[in-house]
Amino acid sequence: MKRTKVSSEESLEGKIFIQFVALIYISFIHQIMSNNNPYKNYSMAYFGINRIKTKGDDILLKIYFGSHPEEIYNTDLYFKNSYKDEWILDDFVKRMIKEVDNSEVIAANVIKNDVLGYFPPIFLSGGVKTLILMYFQPKMIFNISNCGDNCIPFLFEIAKKREESVKNNKDITVCLHHCMDFQDGMKVKVINDNKRKIVTDPMEFLLLANEYLRRD
Repeated sequence: MKRTKVSSEESLEGKIFIQFVALIYISFIHQIMSNNNPYKNYSMAYFGINRIKTKGDDILLKIYFGSHPEEIYNTDLYFKNSYKDEWILDDFVKRMIKEVDNSEVIAANVIKNDVLGYFPPIFLSGGVKTLILMYFQPKMIFNISNCGDNCIPFLFEIAKKREESVKNNKDITVCLHHCMDFQDGMKVKVINDNKRKIVTDPMEFLLLANEYLRRD
């Protein structure tokens, strides 16, 4: 698994804790399965995923665990070389910058933060830059492990905006290199192994993340 990018030490500690708790659950399930020998016919994920479907085009966010051949992994560098001034002046982008980075857009090339002072957009957090790229280039596949958990609501909001504006090929596809802390109410489609698995429960999501990320 590639290293996880975070914007603060607190975020890193939180993600490590989540991975630790997930490992406890997964180890327990593995022990039960080993003792009862169901591995012949089923994968570990099968037993935790009782609400996964294989059909349906109403999913807003497609997630691929691990490295994808079309993935843009380094979103910081990509943003630096591709962003446009008008992106920063968009009202939705201003709101993301305010809520995620606690910063204010003063002008296209000027961001204000109470601690950092004034700086250009290339010094926004990796999470905000990834969200902006997703918003303006929804057909690209970006690495959302560059996003902290405070970006999660915007991931789904961007996907919803995409759905409302495009009737066909509406779903946004992203890559994930760790198990992001999605909460109850999530609804995503995991697309590894050319499958389309609809996931609505955080525990189900943890099991799939463990299964696919171990291969990466």
